[in-house]
Amino acid sequence: MSQPGHVVRLLLTCINTDLCEVSFEPGGSILQLRHGDSYTVEVRGEGNGIVEVSFEPEGIIIGSWRGAEITVWDRAGGVVKI
Repeated sequence: MSQPGHVVRLLLTCINTDLCEVSFEPGGSILQLRHGDSYTVEVRGEGNGIVEVSFEPEGIIIGSWRGAEITVWDRAGGVVKI
């Protein structure tokens, strides 16, 4: 039995530091946010629909389910390649 598609959206904003590194797993892509930057992240696809957000001193890790597609938009609505 296949599981239904899920869509999870997150707003990432760097507010209390000059630079925050965001790592996307399982792919390993990295996005660097500078102070004041905001990005919208969408994780979409079939699977369990669970997104794990973990903090580490160097930044955060966003872990998605296997097979999910991740799209990132900047504040102006442009797609950011990760």
